[in-house]
Amino acid sequence: YGSLIPKVEAPRQIVPAEELIIDARKSLDPDDPNPSKALYPFSPFMYFFACVNVTTDRQTPEPAPYTDCWDPDAVNDDGFLAPDPSQGFIKLPANTLKPGSYLFTVSIDKEPFFSPITGAQLDRQKEVSKLVIVKDPNL
Repeated sequence: YGSLIPKVEAPRQIVPAEELIIDARKSLDPDDPNPSKALYPFSPFMYFFACVNVTTDRQTPEPAPYTDCWDPDAVNDDGFLAPDPSQGFIKLPANTLKPGSYLFTVSIDKEPFFSPITGAQLDRQKEVSKLVIVKDPNL
């Protein structure tokens, strides 16, 4: 089985009053002829989203603050957003993100993870990161 081909769409820049959509539904599995109705040995794509606020104060190289992107109640215990993992996208309502820089990571998984013939581990997990800048509309 071949590697998954992650395709993640996200805007590079928004303002706080815009909603944000990070969409990985166009990711491909070159071995699965019908990924929307996966049949054995395949499974549907699973998507896991995470975000880190990487805003800097422009005086130190380290992000400040290196914190969650929004209210911690919006994420599960692993720090990942908690939508349905088969959904393939997240939609953040307007005014969820304050001005700053945010690194979104999408982890894409799809079975089989191991070769049914040799038992060898397959490259069926991919991760893609996208930087989104939320501009202050007053600047």
